[in-house]
Amino acid sequence: MIHVIADTHWNHPNIIKYCSRPENYRELIIDNWRRLVQPDDTVIHLGDVIFNRRHELRGILESLPGVKILIVGNHDKRTGTNNWFLGNGFNYVCKSHTLRNVLFTHKPVDIAEYPGIEYNVHGHLHNDREAIKGYPFYDEAHNILMSVEEFDYRPARLEELVELR
Repeated sequence: MIHVIADTHWNHPNIIKYCSRPENYRELIIDNWRRLVQPDDTVIHLGDVIFNRRHELRGILESLPGVKILIVGNHDKRTGTNNWFLGNGFNYVCKSHTLRNVLFTHKPVDIAEYPGIEYNVHGHLHNDREAIKGYPFYDEAHNILMSVEEFDYRPARLEELVELR
């Protein structure tokens, strides 16, 4: 099974205020991941993983089941390099990833620029629907926002988000 999660922002105290997250959002995400993901499942993380106390990432990821793919987010570039993320619990790190008719990115993209792509599953916008206005190409039928704030702080099954073809 394939799961998708984005913008965990572990150890980022201001994200509680910015996105109206509960104080225990970190524990909610970790508990839900452990409950829903099996060891043979794949989790595609759409970026912005951790902010402060980076040294904790390895322990967090090692405690979580599944093969972990990171699509690098805008804040991840400040946190570490691809090799750093590989050495701290991710199995694969990239800027984007394609699976059949789905393009996984951190920020939304114009799928018209990607032949054969029907959906762009992305993060970055959190629960700020007004931010979509900054992307004039955005089409909610084809640009699918994965927001932990809107998915009860859990990884979502890919089938919840899109229809694979």
